[in-house]
Amino acid sequence: MRYYTHIITSLAGVTALAPYLNLHISVPLVSGVLIGSVLPDIDESRSYIGKRIPFFSRPVNLLFGHRGITHSAIACIAAGLMAFTLQHGFTTGLFLGYLFHVAGDLFSKAGVPLFAPLTNKRTTIPIYRTGKFSELLILAAAAFYLYKEWF
Repeated sequence: MRYYTHIITSLAGVTALAPYLNLHISVPLVSGVLIGSVLPDIDESRSYIGKRIPFFSRPVNLLFGHRGITHSAIACIAAGLMAFTLQHGFTTGLFLGYLFHVAGDLFSKAGVPLFAPLTNKRTTIPIYRTGKFSELLILAAAAFYLYKEWF
């Protein structure tokens, strides 16, 4: 999934879940979602976030490769523990954005190593291919939903 699709789908997901999770859409929450939705791609130096933090993304990429441990359940759990411990709108948003990113990549044909570091086998529910028309449809649906809910 492209970075902008991760951002829009994560915002749409948090917007949809907010009433059920008793979340107030706020600047700290949305800021956390924006960063969390691109953070798992810190393992790719050519990604949106990787280009902005190359001194961090390059070593992570060398150690784990793209869609490695940063796209696993253990990384999601770590983000969740941080959010639960700090209990702030920003960390909650960071966790939810992170979770939606990994979930989004789970539905790509490439999948994610959900159970890394135990196994690098990728788990996938193949619905779309990154950069293809199917991803554009997902982006459009999420953007339409956000427009309807926010405006």
